[in-house]
Amino acid sequence: MLMSRLNQGKQRKAGLRRTDARVDACRKVSKALSMLIVISLAVLLFSGTCKDRLPEPEKLLPAIAAEPVQDNKEQLPFDFKYMGTRYVVYPQASYELSGLLVSHNDITAWWDIYHDENSVDIKDICVVWGENLQPGVYKEVEFYNESVSCHYRPLTQKSQLAFNPRQFSNNHLLSGDETVRDTIRNLKIGDQIKIRGRLVNYHQAGYSELVRRTSLTRSDTAGGACEVIYVDELEVVSRAPRGWSRAYDISRRALFYGLLLKLLLFLLLPWLEYRYN
Repeated sequence: MLMSRLNQGKQRKAGLRRTDARVDACRKVSKALSMLIVISLAVLLFSGTCKDRLPEPEKLLPAIAAEPVQDNKEQLPFDFKYMGTRYVVYPQASYELSGLLVSHNDITAWWDIYHDENSVDIKDICVVWGENLQPGVYKEVEFYNESVSCHYRPLTQKSQLAFNPRQFSNNHLLSGDETVRDTIRNLKIGDQIKIRGRLVNYHQAGYSELVRRTSLTRSDTAGGACEVIYVDELEVVSRAPRGWSRAYDISRRALFYGLLLKLLLFLLLPWLEYRYN
């Protein structure tokens, strides 16, 4: 009987030591997660201010200053499929656009009620060219996209006087070529680009009453002023640095998973202490 009680006591102590070890391990992991959260948040905030910086004027290529080339010749309609849905396209003009990408939307953003991962217009890009690429103009203007529109706000009196709204456009991009679509998806702010394609009206097959129409001039404003471009070729003539964008994406994921695991441990630790003590 005495030996049995001694054995039970030893087993209980061993079990407590194992439990204490588990609790200590969880506490150490929790501290490590706290450090990860702090570091991730710091990197996220800093990289967020760096990732969308526009290139300096001396790094801009002369080719992207050219005016768009548009030929309003008649073309036949065509159709293409994307994500299992067929779209009917009505070309309005051949079009070439070169410029600096200063802003774009994100069709996967939770607040974008007009797009989702199946949207055929996979990215809207805001582009400037010409006089707007002069020193003291584009670097002193704030650009930002909403769900279907792009806006600019001069930050100085000089840029307000110098900025030319006719050398600025918001472009809805779609393509039937998967290689071109991948290039579109990977576009970043600061890229210097050249697009060859067609300005088009289009609608989902069977819904001809819901035609999305393109602008045919750079002088219009407000609703309907955006160019809808069916992209045949897309060349990134100079890529913006991707380092800060990668740091932003990695730190954002690390912060999310760090917070999630921290919450799980926050709930688990009290249960372990209550269960085994």
